Amino acid sequence: MTAENISIILMQLMSEVNKFKKLTGSQKKTLVTVLLTHFVTEIATEENQPALREIIRLTVPTLIDNFIDISKGLELKNLKNKLFCC
Repeated sequence: MTAENISIILMQLMSEVNKFKKLTGSQKKTLVTVLLTHFVTEIATEENQPALREIIRLTVPTLIDNFIDISKGLELKNLKNKLFCC
C-alpha cells in the first residue's frame, strides 16, 4: 500500500461497503475510513505508515464525498442518455 494507490483501494472499499444497504452514508464513510486505516497498519511498511495515516486523515473523507458526487453525476448522465436517446 502506497500513497499512489490509496485512491484505487478507496474506490474498491467504497464499492464493497456500498453493498451494506442497512448502513447510512455516514456509517459507510466511517467504515471505509476505518478499514483503510486498518489496511495501512497491516500492509504498509513501518516507514510509510505515519505518512499514509496522515494522508487518510486529511484527504479520504473529502475524496469519498467527491467520488460520490462524481458517481451521482455519471448516473444522471446515463439516465439522461437513456431518456433522450433517439
